[in-house]
Order: sequence, then C-alpha cells, then structure tokens
Amino acid sequence: MSATTGFHRMESEDFVSAGLQFAGGAVGTLFASTASFPGRTEEIILHYENGSARLQSNLLMLDWQDGRSETICAAAASGTGADPMAFTSDWHRMMIEDFRDSLATGRAPLAAGRSTLPAHALIEAIEESGKTGARCAVKQMDGE
Repeated sequence: MSATTGFHRMESEDFVSAGLQFAGGAVGTLFASTASFPGRTEEIILHYENGSARLQSNLLMLDWQDGRSETICAAAASGTGADPMAFTSDWHRMMIEDFRDSLATGRAPLAAGRSTLPAHALIEAIEESGKTGARCAVKQMDGE
C-alpha cells in the first residue's frame, strides 16, 4: 500500500507499507512514512529460517532462533518522522567522497551507480502494487 495523505503538503506518496516474499522463502515487511505524528523511523523486518532481522533507521537488530540477539550500529535521524528534513547527510557525503577518491585513485567506488537499481526496482514494484492493489514481482535488472 502506498498513499499520499493529507497530513502535510507532499507531492508524492508519504506512506508506504509492503509485505515482501523472497524466492528463497524469506518473508518480511517494509514501512516508511513522513506522515506519522509525532514521527516514526522507517522499518524493514525480514524473517528467515534461522532468525529475524529488523532495520530501523541506522540500527540493525538480529534475533536468532537459538536465542542470541545482536545490535549493529546506532539509531540516527533519517527524515521519516514528523520533520522529513530531519535526516543526516553523512551517508550521502561519505558516498560522494568515496566516489571522488575513486576517481582520483583509479579504483572502483564502494557502490557503483548500478548497485542502486535493485532498490529502485523494489520501489517501482511497491508503487505499482499500491496503484493496482495486486501483488507485483520485482523486475530483474539486465545482466543480473
């Protein structure tokens, strides 16, 4: 489901919720919104055979079937709360600096532009599903 709510002025969807099913059998949910008051982080939860992974903002939590739990990184503002502009630019700055350094040194960048295509294909499938109300497969990228 995706929607443009009347909670604030936005030109595009400001609420997205999706159920995910992977070819390998894993399932999960994705939630992102700038229309939650007083705010809420984006969230991706995936359930696998040996455990579950939950990503909220910059915080990754792993819960294993054997009872172990791990937390990786730390929470950070991401612009999905009540103030959509309250996000860190550190991630973008790091990628731009890495790209600059890769040009100067002749090495490949940490993330090539092509590496963003699968995420955009998922976004496109979620948007299509939100418009049609039907399940949609994520389109495969050429050469993948």
